[in-house]
Amino acid sequence: GTVDSATDALGAMFASGQFSKDSAINLLPTIQKFAVATKTDPMELVKLAKTLKANFNISDEDIPKAFDMATAGGQKGSFELKDMAKWLAEQLPDANSQLGMQGLKDFARIIALNQSSALVTGSSDKAGNNVSNLLGKLVSSDTENNFKSHYKIRSESTGKTLSVAGYLAEQRERGIDPIAAFNGLVDKTFSGNKEYQQLLARSKTAKGKEKDEILKSMQTIIEGSVISQIIPDKESRQALIGYRNKDFVDDVYDTTLNKSTGEGDKSHSVMMNEAALKAQQLESQKQLSENRSFESFNNTLGDVSSKLSEYAKAYPGLTDYVTKATYAFGTFAAMGAAALVVNRATSGSGSSWLAELFSSGAKTGGGNM
Repeated sequence: GTVDSATDALGAMFASGQFSKDSAINLLPTIQKFAVATKTDPMELVKLAKTLKANFNISDEDIPKAFDMATAGGQKGSFELKDMAKWLAEQLPDANSQLGMQGLKDFARIIALNQSSALVTGSSDKAGNNVSNLLGKLVSSDTENNFKSHYKIRSESTGKTLSVAGYLAEQRERGIDPIAAFNGLVDKTFSGNKEYQQLLARSKTAKGKEKDEILKSMQTIIEGSVISQIIPDKESRQALIGYRNKDFVDDVYDTTLNKSTGEGDKSHSVMMNEAALKAQQLESQKQLSENRSFESFNNTLGDVSSKLSEYAKAYPGLTDYVTKATYAFGTFAAMGAAALVVNRATSGSGSSWLAELFSSGAKTGGGNM
């Protein structure tokens, strides 16, 4: 990436209040690597890292792993890391505060949900917005009331009636995340739908591709009708319907969680073969080299300025001479004269150099001094 983008990213991490100085500096190469690898704005990745840490209990050490997961999951469809960096910062706080989701496993589930949502919408922004709406609806009072009207939720262990939130909490104890649990709860609503059960039975014995496709279409219509009764909101419903593509969701989830190690490095290596990025890297290295060259100069200049300030108090005439020299020879010549003054004055070489200096000053119009 560019020096400017790296500087901005580092500044944003400092300003976020989520990272110590050392953590921010250690994380910066990861931010820049994934920015280049996935063509994502580094500032968006900083925002994502901040959200992962603040809302999903992801440690500084696990943020590179989370980015690997997002990169791998992004390659399974159209919802890529640059889309996640934009939308997850909005979705993760709701997933945590309303559904209690946190950690890398739940992060993989959110990635799969977004990717499946993109299947239905065909647009990354619409997919992200739909998921945001769905996360806000799962345990809302509207959803709770709609379930009561169409299906009585019961505990799988005690048989007692439960609220939606109570059922999701019970399933969490069994290791099932809230999104998968809610999807399973929707499946249960079909158990009492006679039309759906009849179609399901017919589909298992259907002969011929065309007949099978017709039956599946009929199932989808009824399934969509039942889901619309529970979640009338169109955007939220679309996200849930997308998530019900079980084979696809399972594949994205498994890849994201278990087959994502080193994905950022692989993508970065591929991108760095582009001529434009090689040229950018060369320019950045040149700029950094120039910065290093001037660093020692700046340090010396600061040291000279400090000593001149001290000498100015002891020898007012010296300040006057350097000022006149600035006009006579230009700024850099004056710097040279000032360096000479400090060097000679601190070397214990006696006072003869003052006479020489004043004599030179007299010849150039400094005789009064």
